[in-house]
Amino acid sequence: MLCPAAAAHARQGGDPHCGQTITRDTTLRHDLSGCRGDGLKIGADGVTLDLGGHTVDGTNAAGGEGIAVDGHARVTIRNGRVQQFRVNGVAARKSPHVRITHLDVGAIGAGGKENEPVSAGIFVQGSDKAEVMVNRVSNAVEAYQADGIVVLDSKRPHVVYNSSSRNAWNGIAVFNSPRADIQRNRTEQNVNTGIFAANVTGATIAGNTSNRQQHPDTGGIVVLSTKSETVTDNQTNGNTTGISIELGVGSATVARNKVSGGGDGIALLESDGNTVARNQVTGVGGVGIYLDAFGPDPTATTGADDNTIAHNQVSASGLAGIALFGASDGNRLTSNVASASRGDGINGDPAGGIYIEASASNVLDDNTASKNSADGVRITSAGNTVKSTTALDNLRRGIDAVEGTIDGGGNHARGNGLEPQCTGVACA
Repeated sequence: MLCPAAAAHARQGGDPHCGQTITRDTTLRHDLSGCRGDGLKIGADGVTLDLGGHTVDGTNAAGGEGIAVDGHARVTIRNGRVQQFRVNGVAARKSPHVRITHLDVGAIGAGGKENEPVSAGIFVQGSDKAEVMVNRVSNAVEAYQADGIVVLDSKRPHVVYNSSSRNAWNGIAVFNSPRADIQRNRTEQNVNTGIFAANVTGATIAGNTSNRQQHPDTGGIVVLSTKSETVTDNQTNGNTTGISIELGVGSATVARNKVSGGGDGIALLESDGNTVARNQVTGVGGVGIYLDAFGPDPTATTGADDNTIAHNQVSASGLAGIALFGASDGNRLTSNVASASRGDGINGDPAGGIYIEASASNVLDDNTASKNSADGVRITSAGNTVKSTTALDNLRRGIDAVEGTIDGGGNHARGNGLEPQCTGVACA
């Protein structure tokens, strides 16, 4: 049934109709089907729109939005389904304290082309302390870009307990929104990134699950250009990169995450002064934890510097357990365990448990590398320190370090496949 006409309004005895502006608390008593433009608009502060379990359904008309709030505070939209709109399912702009909850949003943005406005299931902009909670979004459409949940330019947003999967770009994207709270969400099989956060200083990204985002150069959780955030207690599986910290992230804590499968595990790219601690990385096809420049340039002179990599457990990586590349200098690797790397090698070089290339002034202290299918520790650039490190039962050498490596003493090796057990440093 189509309902943009006044006749529909009359039949519904005053109940909302397609295109109506809501100015008081309202509960839908029926579906709104086939809306040719916008579904509903909110036109006053403090309004609660309860869909009552019903559906607001569009026709994918150009420029159409399902439910729009512009410039009104303390609005709540809840409890129903929004589908088949071209731009956004639910949009809130300049609407502080908006609350969007318990919605099922899908099929937004179908057919959208480059240079059209990109689409999102839920879109929030310029709305401080917005709450986007307990929603399910899936825009499994053919489109240039149809994200699940997008938050822009909004201080202290809460994006929690949502499921945003199989969208035609990012699952959840939060930009320029300091102190963002991104917790307990689930993102799976999105075309681009599961959770993407940029310039969200002081953000908390915790307890999320993000699986099987496999587009090149993306990942389960990607953070850019942010200071002092925490990325903790997340689980990722089967992504191109599980967790990627990129381009100017500083003073971040990446801790107690569980990363498995897919390509690489945890990456720090041109990001300095961070702590990566007590993570578990298992069975990734590439490198478990790595520090590098951003991009594939082998002549890069800026990597990830002055980071602390501590108490991590990395096992069964395809290339290396923990690796430093691209002029990643001054880092401290402490009390990590790197085991059972498959040792497929990096650029034809067998990598093993811990691998350092083209990087200097790094300190390896009290690490253990065991049962790797290459070297336990392999260092190909001078000026790094190895001390109190143990290498056991690796297929090749325990520690294979280039001349110019600094021996800090207390290193141990036994049961490794090649003699001498260590080169470049002494091993007991």
